[in-house]
Amino acid sequence: MSEIANLNMSGVVTFVDRRAVAHELTTEAAVIKGGAALGAVKDMAFELALSKALNGKYRSAAEILGDAFSSQHKAYAKIFKAEPWANKTEFASYLHAMENAQPGKNGYTKKQVAARQLIATLRGTAAFAKVAAEAITVDA
Repeated sequence: MSEIANLNMSGVVTFVDRRAVAHELTTEAAVIKGGAALGAVKDMAFELALSKALNGKYRSAAEILGDAFSSQHKAYAKIFKAEPWANKTEFASYLHAMENAQPGKNGYTKKQVAARQLIATLRGTAAFAKVAAEAITVDA
């Protein structure tokens, strides 16, 4: 996740362009502008999802992972018939399923690489460190 992005409470994102010039835009304008501005918004979205997941609010992180690995998400939902953000146990098993997703014939997409970084960051915390009990596999 980028350290050059900053989103403050008024909805303004700060980013640095490729010429190392700092800019400030509203979140909405940054999305429309694209490029480094949109990248800064995406970085902040990952950071916010991580922060929420570490505080017991799993939906944002689960939706980011589900978007990146849609086949695995659909298989998980079909098998378990539960929302992956319902509680910590559901989210931990969902993390495990997404973590085991295999790359496509051309490797992981950019979105999947970012999602795998989110998983790795979560796995680096005490709350979501991998345990031997996680033996659930979801094949899509």
